[in-house]
Amino acid sequence: MAETEEKKEAKSIEETFGELDILAQKLEDRGIKVVLETNDFIRYRDTHGLTYNESYVVSYKYLNEALVNYGGFDMCLDLHRDSIPREASYINIDGKNYAKGMFVVGGLGKNAKTATKLSTTLTDTINAKKNGIMKGVMTRE
Repeated sequence: MAETEEKKEAKSIEETFGELDILAQKLEDRGIKVVLETNDFIRYRDTHGLTYNESYVVSYKYLNEALVNYGGFDMCLDLHRDSIPREASYINIDGKNYAKGMFVVGGLGKNAKTATKLSTTLTDTINAKKNGIMKGVMTRE
Protein backbone atom coordinates (compact mmCIF):
# COMPACT_ATOMS: atom_id res chain seq x y z
CA MET A 1 0.00 0.00 0.00
CA ALA A 2 1.41 3.40 -0.98
CA GLU A 3 2.20 5.93 1.72
CA THR A 4 0.00 9.03 1.68
CA GLU A 5 1.62 12.45 1.29
CA GLU A 6 0.47 13.36 4.83
CA LYS A 7 2.21 10.30 6.27
CA LYS A 8 5.36 11.05 4.24
CA GLU A 9 5.38 14.65 5.50
CA ALA A 10 4.81 13.55 9.11
CA LYS A 11 7.59 10.97 8.79
CA SER A 12 9.93 13.60 7.29
CA ILE A 13 9.16 16.04 10.13
CA GLU A 14 9.67 13.31 12.74
CA GLU A 15 13.02 12.31 11.17
CA THR A 16 14.09 15.95 11.01
CA PHE A 17 13.34 16.53 14.70
CA GLY A 18 15.27 13.37 15.56
CA GLU A 19 18.27 14.70 13.65
CA LEU A 20 17.92 18.12 15.30
CA ASP A 21 17.95 16.48 18.73
CA ILE A 22 21.23 14.79 17.79
CA LEU A 23 22.71 18.08 16.55
CA ALA A 24 21.57 19.90 19.69
CA GLN A 25 23.11 17.22 21.91
CA LYS A 26 26.42 17.33 20.01
CA LEU A 27 26.57 21.11 20.39
CA GLU A 28 25.70 20.93 24.08
CA ASP A 29 28.39 18.26 24.56
CA ARG A 30 30.82 20.90 23.31
CA GLY A 31 29.57 23.46 25.80
CA ILE A 32 27.27 25.35 23.42
CA LYS A 33 23.88 26.26 24.91
CA VAL A 34 21.07 25.27 22.54
CA VAL A 35 17.43 26.32 22.44
CA LEU A 36 15.53 24.04 20.06
CA GLU A 37 12.19 25.38 18.81
CA THR A 38 9.67 22.54 18.65
CA ASN A 39 6.44 24.32 17.70
CA ASP A 40 4.63 23.01 14.63
CA PHE A 41 5.21 25.78 12.08
CA ILE A 42 3.05 24.13 9.41
CA ARG A 43 0.10 23.72 11.76
CA TYR A 44 0.43 27.35 12.91
CA ARG A 45 0.64 28.57 9.31
CA ASP A 46 -2.37 26.54 8.22
CA THR A 47 -4.44 27.39 11.33
CA HIS A 48 -3.87 31.10 10.72
CA GLY A 49 -4.60 30.97 7.00
CA LEU A 50 -1.04 31.83 5.93
CA THR A 51 0.30 30.71 2.58
CA TYR A 52 3.50 28.74 2.01
CA ASN A 53 5.21 31.98 0.94
CA GLU A 54 4.30 33.49 4.32
CA SER A 55 6.15 30.76 6.25
CA TYR A 56 8.84 33.25 7.29
CA VAL A 57 6.14 35.11 9.24
CA VAL A 58 5.88 32.04 11.46
CA SER A 59 9.68 31.75 11.80
CA TYR A 60 9.84 35.44 12.72
CA LYS A 61 7.12 34.99 15.35
CA TYR A 62 8.87 32.10 17.09
CA LEU A 63 12.31 33.71 16.84
CA ASN A 64 11.03 36.89 18.49
CA GLU A 65 9.38 34.84 21.25
CA ALA A 66 12.70 33.06 21.87
CA LEU A 67 14.55 36.40 21.99
CA VAL A 68 12.07 37.67 24.60
CA ASN A 69 12.19 34.44 26.62
CA TYR A 70 15.94 33.77 26.47
CA GLY A 71 17.58 37.09 25.61
CA GLY A 72 20.11 37.49 22.82
CA PHE A 73 21.77 34.67 20.94
CA ASP A 74 25.21 34.45 19.37
CA MET A 75 23.70 32.56 16.43
CA CYS A 76 20.23 31.56 15.26
CA LEU A 77 19.77 28.69 12.84
CA ASP A 78 16.49 28.32 10.96
CA LEU A 79 16.48 24.85 9.46
CA HIS A 80 13.83 23.87 6.95
CA ARG A 81 13.27 21.89 3.80
CA ASP A 82 13.75 23.42 0.38
CA SER A 83 10.71 23.75 -1.81
CA ILE A 84 12.61 21.97 -4.59
CA PRO A 85 11.97 18.28 -5.33
CA ARG A 86 13.48 15.80 -2.89
CA GLU A 87 15.78 14.26 -5.49
CA ALA A 88 17.39 17.68 -6.06
CA SER A 89 17.83 18.38 -2.35
CA TYR A 90 19.55 15.14 -1.31
CA ILE A 91 22.99 13.69 -1.96
CA ASN A 92 24.14 10.10 -1.68
CA ILE A 93 27.53 9.72 0.01
CA ASP A 94 28.95 6.25 0.58
CA GLY A 95 25.54 4.65 0.10
CA LYS A 96 23.71 6.91 2.56
CA ASN A 97 21.29 9.71 1.62
CA TYR A 98 21.75 13.12 3.21
CA ALA A 99 19.72 16.30 2.89
CA LYS A 100 21.84 19.06 1.39
CA GLY A 101 22.29 22.17 3.49
CA MET A 102 22.89 25.84 2.88
CA PHE A 103 23.47 28.79 5.16
CA VAL A 104 21.42 31.87 4.30
CA VAL A 105 22.72 35.08 5.87
CA GLY A 106 20.59 38.18 6.34
CA GLY A 107 22.73 40.68 4.45
CA LEU A 108 21.17 43.74 6.07
CA GLY A 109 22.07 42.72 9.62
CA LYS A 110 24.82 44.56 11.47
CA ASN A 111 26.78 41.30 11.80
CA ALA A 112 26.35 40.15 8.19
CA LYS A 113 30.09 40.08 7.44
CA THR A 114 30.86 38.04 10.55
CA ALA A 115 27.92 35.71 9.92
CA THR A 116 29.00 35.18 6.30
CA LYS A 117 32.56 34.40 7.37
CA LEU A 118 31.38 31.94 10.03
CA SER A 119 28.88 30.34 7.65
CA THR A 120 31.58 29.92 5.00
CA THR A 121 33.92 28.32 7.54
CA LEU A 122 31.17 25.95 8.71
CA THR A 123 30.26 25.08 5.11
CA ASP A 124 33.88 24.28 4.26
CA THR A 125 34.30 22.22 7.45
CA ILE A 126 31.14 20.20 6.81
CA ASN A 127 32.01 19.64 3.14
CA ALA A 128 35.47 18.43 4.20
CA LYS A 129 33.73 15.64 6.13
CA LYS A 130 30.91 14.92 3.64
CA ASN A 131 31.86 16.46 0.28
CA GLY A 132 28.94 18.11 -1.49
CA ILE A 133 26.51 18.04 1.42
CA MET A 134 26.57 21.85 1.76
CA LYS A 135 25.50 23.99 -1.20
CA GLY A 136 27.32 27.14 -0.15
CA VAL A 137 26.42 30.41 1.55
CA MET A 138 23.69 32.69 0.23
CA THR A 139 23.25 36.29 1.34
CA ARG A 140 19.71 37.68 1.29
CA GLU A 141 19.09 41.39 1.34
